[in-house]
Amino acid sequence: MTAEKDPTLPADVIRAIEQGRRTKAIKLLREIQGLSLKQAKERIDAYVRVHHVNAPIRHIESTGILPMLLFLLCAWLIFRFLFG
Repeated sequence: MTAEKDPTLPADVIRAIEQGRRTKAIKLLREIQGLSLKQAKERIDAYVRVHHVNAPIRHIESTGILPMLLFLLCAWLIFRFLFG
């Protein structure tokens, strides 16, 4: 049975794929079904192809960049106000 013919996967693996955590999905599939790394990757890739799964888009707020930029802007304004 090839990955193309049987793209069904355990729910935990599907959840990891939908969350964009492909490495975690491969690891879970290997643990659950005892597959080799190559076999697990092929099964995950086949599932993604058949079901057209895309990784979720992460928003800038979730990465911590926006709060850091705001902090730096405020620090610069305070510095300019006090020592400018």
